[in-house]
Amino acid sequence: MKRYAVFLLMLWAHVGAIHPALTQSPDLTTSYQQYKKLNPLGKYAEAGPYAQRVLELAKREFGPEHTAYAKLN
Repeated sequence: MKRYAVFLLMLWAHVGAIHPALTQSPDLTTSYQQYKKLNPLGKYAEAGPYAQRVLELAKREFGPEHTAYAKLN
């Protein structure tokens, strides 16, 4: 059981480091997921507003000097 808890903690930390938006507010998470869904499909006009929203929310939640914001920008 202890190994399972350690594994989950490490997995959560890894996901947060790669996709910091996934560990933040629901609005940021939703916007990020929508962008990640639409952009690879070439739906750039639809993905654009989500990308802009992600940047706005990340700047507000992380601050402009935070590495998580820099990764998204």
